[in-house]
Amino acid sequence: MLSAIDEETLELDPMSNAVFELIKAQTERARDLSEKRKESGSRGGASTNNANAETGQAKTSTNTNTSTNTNTSTNTNTNTPAKPRKRDTDAPPKTQYAEFVSMTNDEHSSLVAKFGETKTVRCIEILDNYKGSKGKKYASDYRTILGWVVNRYDEENQGAKSAQNRVQGTPQNQQRSNPFLDGLSEGDYDEPL
Repeated sequence: MLSAIDEETLELDPMSNAVFELIKAQTERARDLSEKRKESGSRGGASTNNANAETGQAKTSTNTNTSTNTNTSTNTNTNTPAKPRKRDTDAPPKTQYAEFVSMTNDEHSSLVAKFGETKTVRCIEILDNYKGSKGKKYASDYRTILGWVVNRYDEENQGAKSAQNRVQGTPQNQQRSNPFLDGLSEGDYDEPL
């Protein structure tokens, strides 16, 4: 059975009636949710922990909708405050080694012990340039250096060494040998042919 505002009723077949009842239930739930949100908005975001909010009072509202139903709802706000995120209070402070790279002194010392001062400084520089240009953030710069930055440094060094070998060619103190000229003696090529 379908009722309208002017109290006119229509008879529906069982299938249409079942569909109507589902839609009607969803519509009523959406309307109730909308009313709750409207009520929360009118409180201005006041929570139970807010000193400016009304304390200890149950908030009631009477809502009248287009049908003849009148809903009275009571909201006893039982929200608990959000727990602050736990931070390690025992964690040692981080030192800034570059504009975008920071780590603890122990982590830095560990890198120096493992890779040496020169490689550590260059790895920090690689990570700093990457983070600055890409806007990336990492939970641990130390772990990031151990993860991929060292590999990038090694690739960079490998490429620099092979480029250096190409530029230098053969060492200056070592002469190239020519197998054709090696077979000739000193006096064989003095006279033109």
